[in-house]
Amino acid sequence: MRASCMLASAAFATIALAATGCGKEAIAPAGHLRIQLAENTQSKLDQKLYGLVTRAVMAQQTAPTLTTDFNCFAVNVTGSGISTSNLLTPTITCNTPGNLLGKGMGVLSPTFARGASVDVDIPTGLSRNIDVYGIYPTPVSCGGSATVIAGYPVGGIVQGLTQPTTVTIPISFAVGTTAAFTCGQINTLAISPATSTLGPGNSGTFTASGGLGPYAFAITSGGGTINATSGAFTAPGSAGTVIVSATDTLSNVASATITVNGALAISPSTFTLAINNTKTFSASGGVTPYTFSITSGGGSINSATGLYTAPGLTGSATVMVTDSLGNTSSASVTINPALAISPTSFTLAVGNSKTFSATGGVTSYTFSITAGGGSINSVSGVYTAPGISGSATVTVTDSVGNTANAAVTINSALAISPASVSVPVGNIQNFTASAGVNPYSFSLFSGTGTINVVSGTIESYLAPTTQGTATVRVTDNIGNIANATITINTAPYVQGQPNFISSAADNGGINASALSFPRAVYSDGTRLFVADTGDNRILIWNTIPYTTRVPADVVVGQPRLTSNTANNGGISAATLNIPCGVFSDGTKLYVADTGNNRVLIWNTIPTTNGVAANVVVGQTTFTLSAAATTQKGLNTPRSVFVNGSNLLVADTANSRVQIYNPIPTTSNPNASLVIGQSSFTASTQSTATMALPQFASTDGTNFFVGDTGNHRVLIWPSFPTTNGQGPTTVLGQPNLSSNTANNGGISAATLNGASAVFPDAFGALYVADELNNRVLKWSTIPSVSQTAANAVFGQPDFVSSTANNGGLGSGTLSAPRGIFVDVNYHYFGDASNSRVIIVP
Repeated sequence: MRASCMLASAAFATIALAATGCGKEAIAPAGHLRIQLAENTQSKLDQKLYGLVTRAVMAQQTAPTLTTDFNCFAVNVTGSGISTSNLLTPTITCNTPGNLLGKGMGVLSPTFARGASVDVDIPTGLSRNIDVYGIYPTPVSCGGSATVIAGYPVGGIVQGLTQPTTVTIPISFAVGTTAAFTCGQINTLAISPATSTLGPGNSGTFTASGGLGPYAFAITSGGGTINATSGAFTAPGSAGTVIVSATDTLSNVASATITVNGALAISPSTFTLAINNTKTFSASGGVTPYTFSITSGGGSINSATGLYTAPGLTGSATVMVTDSLGNTSSASVTINPALAISPTSFTLAVGNSKTFSATGGVTSYTFSITAGGGSINSVSGVYTAPGISGSATVTVTDSVGNTANAAVTINSALAISPASVSVPVGNIQNFTASAGVNPYSFSLFSGTGTINVVSGTIESYLAPTTQGTATVRVTDNIGNIANATITINTAPYVQGQPNFISSAADNGGINASALSFPRAVYSDGTRLFVADTGDNRILIWNTIPYTTRVPADVVVGQPRLTSNTANNGGISAATLNIPCGVFSDGTKLYVADTGNNRVLIWNTIPTTNGVAANVVVGQTTFTLSAAATTQKGLNTPRSVFVNGSNLLVADTANSRVQIYNPIPTTSNPNASLVIGQSSFTASTQSTATMALPQFASTDGTNFFVGDTGNHRVLIWPSFPTTNGQGPTTVLGQPNLSSNTANNGGISAATLNGASAVFPDAFGALYVADELNNRVLKWSTIPSVSQTAANAVFGQPDFVSSTANNGGLGSGTLSAPRGIFVDVNYHYFGDASNSRVIIVP
């Protein structure tokens, strides 16, 4: 009888018979069969016999056990290519009762003792039969059963195997007993993990399973070290690929691939942020996934994405990345203050430059203009203002996109006013700085004299006592300069007083050299005319007196130069009563005979005392003086002015201006036009009309009225043509509906009791600001309401109004009411000082 096992084509196969408690079978290399006959430790024939038939293809299996009282077994290996020459070990004869040999077809039929082993070379290719026999049970299929048909225990025949299978067949000794068996999967040699990733110097342990241990581990490619027994592996210090192998006792080999990444690194390794800024850190090398954390300092971080947010305070922090194997890499973070630009606001004049700087944030910085004009160097921050005033925004941007802005105000170029002026020796002239960048500083750049800063924008210059020139310089806060040229003329002169420190009316008695409250002064270029109001007369100097206290040559309104009675000898064509206005066109003489409510006209300039007038306006005859509000009548006229064919009369108490065209040549004419009232019979006082106007004049184009009671000057841009025609511009008030004295506080743009208004031949306008004890000058005719004046006479600055401020002198005034200006001098009727001063 025999048992057989069909072997598929394989590199090697193993069959083992063992006794309970015996060792494992020996292992043969590929292409080799080793049969192990284990020892028997029991003697009872009625015990079970276990036989194991194993078919293996490039595999290993667990050692079987066998229980039997037989001392010897016969083993046959049959099949194509098997012969006695395949037996590799010596025959060991087992002397045992019973002939177990010759029962099968194998070429190996010696008898072996228990515990012995036999090696057989197995050619590849065809199937083999491996028989362990003494009896032959009935062939069965895998998973079935077999019936023992002989008295000797043997292995059975296993058929229907389609894969490497382990078969266990328990066999009984009794004939006819059923033997059952099962089939199971054979494990192949494997190494774990088959693939892995490490960082340089990292460690890991490899294990083996399947095959037949013990196992030996080795590095077959790449660097690093490995424990051959435990499988503990340490990666090399550089990136690359390593192959690790596990080999079992059958020389089966399984391999694992290790990818050695570069060292774990965080990027960037150092970084600077401003407070509350964000930065995303990344990692490379090591073994993913990565985890980000903060190990020192403040802020917060997303552990997965690496997005770091700086805290609200300056300082430092450390950001760490940890890979899946515990490797770490750290980055140092510097937390700066918020980005700031300096200065945050600045004022420049047109064309000026300023360097802006930045702090905080993250360098480097880039400067730009984000609003307005000008140019800027993006690196140095040097900003150059444009050529026109306005504003701009300078922006600095740091390397991570933070921004900070600076506001730039661009003023007009620094200016000083007046830019050129004539000042009498010993006199005072105020200069005003504007635009540029305040605060301002004044200095005497050349020449002599002294300066005194009156305010932040006004400087007072005191001329020396000798003629010459000087230059006053103003410097603004960033070094811009503007110069004023001063011509220092001969000394000023005074008429009506013996010197500049006297002010008594009729000082020294009523005579040709005395004055009492003179209200008007005028010159035809040759003569000087003064309305000596308090003395009820007009004084005429046949040549302009350029020395102090020159006696007048002719008196009008009085029979002699030593009398001053009102309507002396009775009202007539030769008498006057409080005359307030005088004018001459070089041919005729015009006088506002205020107390007599009339205007007198002399057709020729009087050359002798007490000459009678030729024409009377406002009265029907020379002997009447009643006031009237009619086209012919007048009520307290305060001034006369002639331009071409127009006679202008400030009809004060009627709150109007009467215009006569042509100039009257006969008495009691009708006015041609009324301004300030809607009709010749109206005299309403209001801001919509006029209130006690004291002076009217014209430069041939513009028309001016000193609207005294409304504390303003009215300006028409062209000569009026209709009754009640309104002005377009007002000085002294913000609008045509206001009439407050010094509206908003005394300044260069306010008035208090404006009286005389005189346009000179050079385009300037002068106003007697009577109750502020000063005369204001506008260098050009204003076209915008409440334009500020450019110069002041009689006060050290635009915010002073004291009469004879600082003490009576050549540069002070008290209630000035008369103004005349020619190419060389200013003539002021300084009424309350009872004098006329002539200032170069």
